[in-house]
Amino acid sequence: MKKYLEILAQGDIPAEKAHEDAKKILIKKGVSFEEVEVAESSEEADFLYNEVKAYAVKKGKISTASIQRNFKVGYSRAARLVDMLEEDGVIGEADGAKPRDVIIKQ
Repeated sequence: MKKYLEILAQGDIPAEKAHEDAKKILIKKGVSFEEVEVAESSEEADFLYNEVKAYAVKKGKISTASIQRNFKVGYSRAARLVDMLEEDGVIGEADGAKPRDVIIKQ
């Protein structure tokens, strides 16, 4: 998993690449399939997090649906990203089905 995270940190894999393509690239770079599968399930390995955070700050509000549309991800991943943003104090708590307010201004 360390090698997987190092490759992502280098920026070799653009976030807009399809998830399956990213997995193939990592495996070609020598990351084992098992490492890819373990890192996939790790929240800290989500290379879209910083882009989603920047998008949220720019818009002032964020929702799971807006993440799905703008970043072309499924519901589970979008919901996980929202949870991560809330845990990090970037966005406020849920208020029904309304988009969440962004708390930070950076």
